[in-house]
Amino acid sequence: AGIMYFGGSNGIITFNPDKVSDDFNIPEVVFTKLIVNNKNLEAGEVVDGKVVLSKSIQRTDSVQLGYAQNHLSISFAANDFFGPENISYHYKLIGLQDEWINLGVKNEINFTGLRSGRYELLVKASRNNQDWSEEKRLTIFIATPPWYSWYAFVIYALLITGLLVLVRYISRRKARLEAKLKIIQIEKEKEHELNEAKITFFTNISHEFRTPLTLILSPVTELIESYK
Repeated sequence: AGIMYFGGSNGIITFNPDKVSDDFNIPEVVFTKLIVNNKNLEAGEVVDGKVVLSKSIQRTDSVQLGYAQNHLSISFAANDFFGPENISYHYKLIGLQDEWINLGVKNEINFTGLRSGRYELLVKASRNNQDWSEEKRLTIFIATPPWYSWYAFVIYALLITGLLVLVRYISRRKARLEAKLKIIQIEKEKEHELNEAKITFFTNISHEFRTPLTLILSPVTELIESYK
């Protein structure tokens, strides 16, 4: 075809169609923004007492977040000289789901209420939905809440054990008190029965003595009257 010449305001432009390459450049994905709990994180910024990003998100391979920092928004872009038009994205978050999710042209992902654990975010891009870029990876660690940690479960076990011991102690003490009260009640009943027996005995004795004395007293009284 030969060299083609075009005239312009800045001079003449030469163009050789035979040197046009048919190679298709696959776009590269880069992370551009990390938002945690509606706060855009910058490199070196202190959040909740610690630095989450020691360097820019573009150069970060992993982030460690607190158990309450589990609402995330991650933005990314395709590093492509042809511009962002007609570039589609797929992603998956290993640890949450293993299937690729088609985002279309949307270049932002939102995660809400992620549980504690290790996640790996993979994002890839394509201009023709056939040739995909290398997967861009970001490892996300979300800390375990204190009440789910191993030492918390040790404390729970100790508390439960202590509670069971206390319940057993109270139950045994209650049983001992009930037995003691039962014994006291039985002793009182026996004492009452003994007192009743004594009263009955002395009543009977008194009656036995009263009858002979009555018989003796009447003649004696008459004898005394006769001597007056």
